[in-house]
Amino acid sequence: MIIRSFRDISRIRTARLDQGLTCRQLALKCGIKPSTLLEFECGYRPICANTYHLLLNALNL
Repeated sequence: MIIRSFRDISRIRTARLDQGLTCRQLALKCGIKPSTLLEFECGYRPICANTYHLLLNALNL
């Protein structure tokens, strides 16, 4: 399953900013490349469901 909806992007971005994390910090916490997260947040690149769940877990959502 591919995640790319604006709602999902907004959820990750808002939670990351609320916790004071940069894209790089969150990506390293999840074990993904920072460019992958940045491109996802900009809407350029979808991510798989597993990566999305890693992000949610790292953000305690």
